[in-house]
Amino acid sequence: DTLNVCLIAYGMCFNDTVCKEVVPLRNINSVHELYNDENIKVYPVPADRHISVMFNALPSNAVIDLYDASGKHVRSINAVSREVTVPVSDLSPGVYMLRVSGSDQKYTKKIVISNR
Repeated sequence: DTLNVCLIAYGMCFNDTVCKEVVPLRNINSVHELYNDENIKVYPVPADRHISVMFNALPSNAVIDLYDASGKHVRSINAVSREVTVPVSDLSPGVYMLRVSGSDQKYTKKIVISNR
């Protein structure tokens, strides 16, 4: 579910290309695929120091990824228990996308990190 986005700059004496893999912004509004809000709780929103992700049943190989509003991957945590704490105090305030994936299931939720 990522895209390869490239910026190509042309000048009189040079050409340059920069490519990045990003998560499309169309996914930033709570996309639920197989997981739903009854199986996963994410709190507090807005968050300032950390985000807690609580599973009713922990899926195997679950990974929690955090992306900023531009789609840049900023954090990854392996979920090894039913409640996982994701530190966010080092991140700038703003809108982020939290994605949980594992066992062929995905859950995406928009979160807000506030000023401390």
